[in-house]
Amino acid sequence: IFWGGGEAPHFDLEKRNLLEKINFDPIIKKQIPMPPKKIGGTYLVSPKGTWSASLLSIFGIFYNKVALKIDKTSAPENWQDLSNKKYYNKITSADPRKSSSAILLCAIILESYEWQKAWQLLTSLAINTYKFRNSSTDPIKSVIRGESSIAPSIGYFAFANIHSFGEKKLGFVIPPKQTVINADPISILKGAPNKKAANVFINFILSSKSQKKFLLAKGIKSGPQFSTLGRMSVNPHAYKDIDEKLLIHKINPFKLKIKPLDFDFDTLSKIQLVLADLIGIIHVDTHKELKKSWEYIQQKKISQQDKKTLFSRISLPLVSKKELLIHAQNWHNSIYRNKQINSWTQ
Repeated sequence: IFWGGGEAPHFDLEKRNLLEKINFDPIIKKQIPMPPKKIGGTYLVSPKGTWSASLLSIFGIFYNKVALKIDKTSAPENWQDLSNKKYYNKITSADPRKSSSAILLCAIILESYEWQKAWQLLTSLAINTYKFRNSSTDPIKSVIRGESSIAPSIGYFAFANIHSFGEKKLGFVIPPKQTVINADPISILKGAPNKKAANVFINFILSSKSQKKFLLAKGIKSGPQFSTLGRMSVNPHAYKDIDEKLLIHKINPFKLKIKPLDFDFDTLSKIQLVLADLIGIIHVDTHKELKKSWEYIQQKKISQQDKKTLFSRISLPLVSKKELLIHAQNWHNSIYRNKQINSWTQ
């Protein structure tokens, strides 16, 4: 069984014909929306039937209410807010080369705005970032400790910690029309020696009984035994017969009022590696130089318009979206990749 890692690797394995077709229990097929149905723009089950969403996630902005109050700073409401210089050194982000959720967050921003404007926003976000971390959970921990005030985040990290530490201390905002519902799939690898057991396990995970464990807190009846997970269920029946007061969060993906972004996960699966390298090079590896350039522009005694012009120069995308797709076709060639990385670094 291959479980987790976001949709992109499962799309990739499916294209390579490296996944078995799942044998869904008839009850599961009745309960979980099957293709061509989608939830928030995403399939819960692959049209080819080789993978199924096991859990659902949503993306937004996690923040420390106490830290922002001390700084007399209001909380952000959308991605564009994160470019505001009032958040300088108040944001912690993850290196997109080391976090699948971090690269998806960057991709969401690139889909939410026109290409050049999106890169200006990503550049401003990098400038406002105090430090890039090596995993998805590290920025969350930084916000909880108050080392930083804000972190772009996948929802379940935020939900579990808001439940643990309280809504008075922590908050999470979902940018309207600028987020996605993302499936964390489960699949069976081709040639699995225990295919029957694998199918039984997948149907067990998708059952409403199992899915309730992702919605409830640790220690509550029908909830998890060891850890609060704070995820969203793929099975609508899991939300039935549960007192809403017991839910970790109130977001039901099947009754979501916020319209998600119409996101192209298939294209992301193609460009994910090259996009992660590109952002890693120009925003993470040269982070100190980028911040110095921005500080130089701010201190320079010139008009605001001239400052905007200079900033547009340091935030220009190095490639177009079309060029990125061309690079992606050759990115598995290490000679080609290293040559391009060196060029971008220069």
